[in-house]
Amino acid sequence: MKLHETLAGALAGAAATLPMTLAMSALNGAPPWSPRRPLPPRRITGRLARRAAGSRPPEPLLRAATVAAHFGYGGLCGAAYPAFARRAGGGALGGAAFGAAVWAVSYFGWVPAARLMAGAHRQPPRLNAIMFSAHLVWGAALSVGRRLAMRSEGPLREKSTD
Repeated sequence: MKLHETLAGALAGAAATLPMTLAMSALNGAPPWSPRRPLPPRRITGRLARRAAGSRPPEPLLRAATVAAHFGYGGLCGAAYPAFARRAGGGALGGAAFGAAVWAVSYFGWVPAARLMAGAHRQPPRLNAIMFSAHLVWGAALSVGRRLAMRSEGPLREKSTD
């Protein structure tokens, strides 16, 4: 995989986190960093922060850390998307499939393994529906954003050697 493809995926993944966040907020009735109806981004960030600091961080710091971690994780996962798209196909459907895979690997895999949250099989169906749907939105937006980044004239586009 070439560096410009990885960067395009990372940027598109971070950008795709915005429509994902809007979907999560609409489906949950509150933003993912809200203490009122906390979603996994806040729960996970809060648990990591408590482990690192030994106590609960102040609310403004926890909110900022949740937003940063949420968009950062979107970018990190987006960086892996080009390898997936090359094998499974791109497009919005391929991106949505990648989003579903990120959801599964996260909520059945590393999140419960790290003891940050119980696995998806132990979560309420409503929460799983919110998070799964939001990951489909993220994946579709990721594929569109990556395609746009790869077409643009600029540092992410590979230079012609003609």
